[in-house]
Amino acid sequence: MAAMWTSKLGNRFPREEIERCDAEHHRILDRLRREPRNASCAECGDGGTCWASVNLGVFVCLRCADVHRALGTHVSKVKGCTGTYLWGPDEIAQMQRSGNAVAEATYGGACSAARPAAAASKEERVELCRK
Repeated sequence: MAAMWTSKLGNRFPREEIERCDAEHHRILDRLRREPRNASCAECGDGGTCWASVNLGVFVCLRCADVHRALGTHVSKVKGCTGTYLWGPDEIAQMQRSGNAVAEATYGGACSAARPAAAASKEERVELCRK
């Protein structure tokens, strides 16, 4: 029986297939992260979107990835985009479907009250996400 790999979205794939597609999946992620709306963090607007919330379909900075992890995996499933993590085809498809622009329209991110202040603490950022 082939070894299986489970995505953050809960789907199972043959691990060999996921490893074979890894380089292509990271090329797609790099291209998506270079799109203007995805180049800035979906939460705070800072650059350096080297993380993603796979289930929400957004790209986030390191600081906001930590906030998303603190929210719990029942809210946000965080994953690195720079080559350390394997990505499944379902996760790549989710990022292609969504992205930061779609999330902003869905979750109201264009509202200034939805963005943390630059000096906001982790606790303040977590509380803002819970609203």
